[in-house]
Amino acid sequence: TEVSALVSNPKVQAVIISSPQKFHALQATEALRAGRHVLVEKPMATRWQDAEELISAAAGSKCVAMALPYEHVAQLDAMLECLKPEILGRIVAIDADFSGSGAPPGSDWKYSLAESGGGVLVAHAVYALDLIASIMGPAQRVSAYANTLLPERAMPDGRKVKSDIEDNVVMALEYATGQLATVRSCWAYPGRERRLTIQGTRRRLSMTLAGITLDPPRGSPGGGRVRGQSVGSAPKNSETIPVGKESENI
Repeated sequence: TEVSALVSNPKVQAVIISSPQKFHALQATEALRAGRHVLVEKPMATRWQDAEELISAAAGSKCVAMALPYEHVAQLDAMLECLKPEILGRIVAIDADFSGSGAPPGSDWKYSLAESGGGVLVAHAVYALDLIASIMGPAQRVSAYANTLLPERAMPDGRKVKSDIEDNVVMALEYATGQLATVRSCWAYPGRERRLTIQGTRRRLSMTLAGITLDPPRGSPGGGRVRGQSVGSAPKNSETIPVGKESENI
């Protein structure tokens, strides 16, 4: 009712949806059908059917509908520039780890599946999946494992909170052209982790919180390592790609 009253107010032109995740799609759909522009926080939905209804509402509306995360930040734009075949070669594998220590302070409700609609998958893994989809397009097949690693959480104020959300997820995505991508997302790390590694037939590109690194060409596809390079050694003369401060948003 409160959402209905808000979007039916003639003074309201646009709505930002930043409520608990399980309400995102339903509230965004209602706002679009009421003729309001919509910016919806990630994830746009926690259920497939809700996502389809939101997409249908957006397609049938003259209003602007935008779902986060927003991709065109400096770090991603710089990374996409490096994905040209003459630089990276053909992409053969992608690995990502987007993890952290848990929900932000004051967000106890995020540890309740009934209240949140999802845990680390909708909070952190969505960033990795969004980036990989920007690079590879839709996957042909997806396999996933998820569980609750920490059923009890210690809050900053010393309280203990029960948790039944998925806080430990591993996914494998297979593409029609043969490549495999892996995504790990866990809410049990001591700190924030943002890592995306793209392996090409010529070079390897790595994106972390520190920036983007492009390794020099080495060896040849299927031809083993460069002569004189030991197994597991880091390539010399890697390039660091400069990006702007907005890269911290990823």
